[in-house]
Amino acid sequence: KAAGGPIGEMETPLLRMTTPNLQIKPLTVAETLTYWEIKERALAPYRVTLDAAGLDLYTLQMHRLNTRGICVIDTGTGVYIPSGYFGLIAPRSTLAIKGIQILGGIINSNYQGEIKVILLNSRDQDILIHCCL
Repeated sequence: KAAGGPIGEMETPLLRMTTPNLQIKPLTVAETLTYWEIKERALAPYRVTLDAAGLDLYTLQMHRLNTRGICVIDTGTGVYIPSGYFGLIAPRSTLAIKGIQILGGIINSNYQGEIKVILLNSRDQDILIHCCL
Protein backbone atom coordinates (compact mmCIF):
# COMPACT_ATOMS: atom_id res chain seq x y z
CA LYS A 1 0.00 0.00 0.00
CA ALA A 2 1.20 3.49 -0.79
CA ALA A 3 2.04 5.77 2.14
CA GLY A 4 -0.97 7.94 2.88
CA GLY A 5 -3.12 5.79 0.62
CA PRO A 6 -6.36 4.09 1.55
CA ILE A 7 -6.34 1.58 4.44
CA GLY A 8 -9.65 0.14 3.43
CA GLU A 9 -12.45 1.14 1.11
CA MET A 10 -12.78 4.95 1.28
CA GLU A 11 -10.58 5.20 4.40
CA THR A 12 -7.28 7.07 4.80
CA PRO A 13 -4.80 7.01 7.72
CA LEU A 14 -5.55 10.63 8.67
CA LEU A 15 -9.28 10.00 8.65
CA ARG A 16 -8.81 6.92 10.85
CA MET A 17 -6.56 8.80 13.33
CA THR A 18 -8.89 11.77 13.72
CA THR A 19 -12.13 9.78 13.95
CA PRO A 20 -11.35 6.23 15.18
CA ASN A 21 -15.03 5.21 15.44
CA LEU A 22 -15.96 6.53 12.01
CA GLN A 23 -17.90 4.21 9.74
CA ILE A 24 -17.80 5.19 6.08
CA LYS A 25 -20.53 3.93 3.82
CA PRO A 26 -20.89 4.55 0.10
CA LEU A 27 -23.63 6.97 -0.91
CA THR A 28 -25.97 6.02 -3.71
CA VAL A 29 -27.86 8.82 -5.44
CA ALA A 30 -30.86 7.98 -7.60
CA GLU A 31 -30.89 9.26 -11.16
CA THR A 32 -34.59 10.14 -10.95
CA LEU A 33 -35.79 13.73 -10.78
CA THR A 34 -39.36 14.44 -9.80
CA TYR A 35 -40.60 17.77 -11.10
CA TRP A 36 -43.98 19.30 -11.84
CA GLU A 37 -45.39 21.94 -14.11
CA ILE A 38 -46.56 25.00 -12.17
CA LYS A 39 -47.29 27.10 -15.24
CA GLU A 40 -48.73 25.93 -18.53
CA ARG A 41 -46.09 25.24 -21.23
CA ALA A 42 -43.28 24.89 -18.66
CA LEU A 43 -40.36 22.82 -19.95
CA ALA A 44 -38.85 20.03 -17.88
CA PRO A 45 -35.32 20.50 -16.52
CA TYR A 46 -33.16 18.80 -19.16
CA ARG A 47 -29.77 17.06 -19.17
CA VAL A 48 -28.18 18.26 -22.43
CA THR A 49 -25.61 15.44 -22.59
CA LEU A 50 -25.44 12.08 -20.81
CA ASP A 51 -22.28 13.14 -18.96
CA ALA A 52 -23.62 16.54 -17.84
CA ALA A 53 -23.52 17.00 -14.07
CA GLY A 54 -26.54 19.31 -14.02
CA LEU A 55 -29.77 20.05 -15.80
CA ASP A 56 -30.68 23.08 -17.90
CA LEU A 57 -33.59 25.26 -16.82
CA TYR A 58 -35.88 27.19 -19.14
CA THR A 59 -37.94 30.34 -18.94
CA LEU A 60 -41.34 30.72 -20.57
CA GLN A 61 -40.75 34.17 -22.01
CA MET A 62 -38.04 36.56 -23.09
CA HIS A 63 -36.68 38.92 -20.42
CA ARG A 64 -34.61 42.09 -20.66
CA LEU A 65 -31.83 42.18 -18.09
CA ASN A 66 -31.11 45.88 -17.69
CA THR A 67 -27.61 47.31 -17.43
CA ARG A 68 -26.17 46.42 -13.99
CA GLY A 69 -29.67 45.25 -13.06
CA ILE A 70 -31.25 42.24 -11.38
CA CYS A 71 -34.06 40.18 -12.87
CA VAL A 72 -36.06 37.27 -11.42
CA ILE A 73 -36.70 34.60 -14.05
CA ASP A 74 -39.69 32.23 -13.69
CA THR A 75 -39.10 28.66 -14.87
CA GLY A 76 -42.68 27.44 -14.49
CA THR A 77 -41.49 24.23 -12.80
CA GLY A 78 -41.15 22.89 -9.28
CA VAL A 79 -38.87 20.09 -8.17
CA TYR A 80 -38.83 17.52 -5.38
CA ILE A 81 -35.59 17.47 -3.39
CA PRO A 82 -35.21 14.69 -0.82
CA SER A 83 -34.75 15.60 2.85
CA GLY A 84 -31.08 16.09 3.69
CA TYR A 85 -30.24 17.39 0.20
CA PHE A 86 -30.49 20.72 -1.61
CA GLY A 87 -30.67 21.87 -5.20
CA LEU A 88 -28.15 24.32 -6.57
CA ILE A 89 -28.75 26.71 -9.44
CA ALA A 90 -25.29 27.22 -10.89
CA PRO A 91 -24.17 29.25 -13.91
CA ARG A 92 -22.78 27.73 -17.07
CA SER A 93 -19.56 29.28 -18.31
CA THR A 94 -21.44 30.79 -21.26
CA LEU A 95 -23.41 32.98 -18.84
CA ALA A 96 -20.23 34.27 -17.21
CA ILE A 97 -18.79 35.15 -20.62
CA LYS A 98 -21.94 37.20 -21.31
CA GLY A 99 -21.57 39.04 -17.98
CA ILE A 100 -24.48 37.28 -16.27
CA GLN A 101 -24.19 36.09 -12.67
CA ILE A 102 -26.61 33.93 -10.71
CA LEU A 103 -27.47 35.18 -7.23
CA GLY A 104 -28.66 32.91 -4.42
CA GLY A 105 -29.14 29.54 -6.00
CA ILE A 106 -29.86 27.19 -3.09
CA ILE A 107 -33.17 25.29 -3.24
CA ASN A 108 -33.96 23.72 0.14
CA SER A 109 -35.66 20.33 0.34
CA ASN A 110 -38.74 21.83 2.03
CA TYR A 111 -39.34 24.34 -0.81
CA GLN A 112 -42.23 23.20 -3.00
CA GLY A 113 -42.86 26.35 -5.07
CA GLU A 114 -41.78 27.45 -8.52
CA ILE A 115 -38.05 27.49 -9.22
CA LYS A 116 -36.98 31.06 -9.89
CA VAL A 117 -33.55 32.19 -10.99
CA ILE A 118 -32.11 35.55 -9.90
CA LEU A 119 -29.79 37.01 -12.54
CA LEU A 120 -27.41 39.97 -12.27
CA ASN A 121 -26.16 41.80 -15.35
CA SER A 122 -22.59 42.96 -14.69
CA ARG A 123 -22.24 44.62 -18.10
CA ASP A 124 -22.82 48.18 -19.22
CA GLN A 125 -25.50 47.16 -21.72
CA ASP A 126 -28.88 45.42 -21.58
CA ILE A 127 -28.98 41.66 -22.19
CA LEU A 128 -31.92 39.70 -23.62
CA ILE A 129 -32.68 36.37 -21.94
CA HIS A 130 -34.30 33.86 -24.30
CA CYS A 131 -35.93 30.48 -23.56
CA CYS A 132 -32.92 28.60 -22.13
CA LEU A 133 -30.97 29.73 -19.05
